[in-house]
This record gives sequence, structure tokens and C-alpha cells, in this order.
Amino acid sequence: MPLIDLGGLRFHYQQRGRGADVILIHAVTSNLSVWLFSSLMDELAKDFRVTAYDLRGHGASDTPTSNYTSADMAEDLRKLHSALQLGPALLVGHSFGGVVAMHAALQHKIPVLLFSLEMSKYELMERMLAGEARIDSSRIKRGFLEYADWFAAECPSAPPPTRSAST
Repeated sequence: MPLIDLGGLRFHYQQRGRGADVILIHAVTSNLSVWLFSSLMDELAKDFRVTAYDLRGHGASDTPTSNYTSADMAEDLRKLHSALQLGPALLVGHSFGGVVAMHAALQHKIPVLLFSLEMSKYELMERMLAGEARIDSSRIKRGFLEYADWFAAECPSAPPPTRSAST
């Protein structure tokens, strides 16, 4: 379980793949496993270097007694981005993760792609386990690759996404 110290707080993170950077930011009361259970991290990792992490107070990251604003979490993201030596990154946020992504984009000029599930993670997981719902990660990936092509044109210094045989 990789942990990284960012200014006195330890954050749990996972990285997969190679290529342009994508950072996945989960919702409040969730953790990075939502990206693993949905297969989105693995699907995106075929074309990108994907980093997912547990926000402060979530999952296996440290739980401070205060400082849980989106500004605090955007600063955590900036530190993570720097410590892992990530390049220009696309941010994908679910629910409050989208708020953190927008805050980081405004504070730190990181391009943003917002991704939001329509139902709560508990409802989604329950329906997925019952076989009634699933996240079509390949469909999300196709849309993501279209955005990545636009991103590459707008940010020519960013490394282009790789293309696997499946795309």
C-alpha cells in the first residue's frame, strides 16, 4: 500500500499505466477503491498514467482533526502532483471530488475533466452487486480519449496519450 508524506500527512495512492497523467478524485465518504471496483482506473491505464488517491480523512490516508475544506484538499492535490512529479494532468472528480478538482484548477491552473455518477456510491454498488447496473468503463474511456485529444491540442507540452490496440 503506497503512502506518501505531504507536509506531515500521509496519503494512500495507487498508480497504473503510462502516458499523459490523469488524477482520479473520489467523493466524500468514499475512497480510491471506487475507481478500482468500477474498472475505470484499469481501463484508463491502457492509455494514460492514472493516479488515484484517498482524500484526507478517507480510506488509508491520515485523518487530521481539522482542515477539510475544498481549498485544503486542493492544496493536498497540488502537493501530491508535485511529489509524484506528474506532468500536466486531467482531473476526474466524482461529486465532492469534482469540487476539489475545480478548486485545484482555479488555484493551481490544472486542466479539469469532471466525471459525476448520478446515484450514490452505495446505491451503485448495491445495484452492481445485484447485476442491475454497471459502469461502462469502455464507453467512458472513449469519451475521455476525445477529451484527451482536445487537451493535447490545447496543451502541446503535455505528452500525448498512448493508443492501445483496443482503441
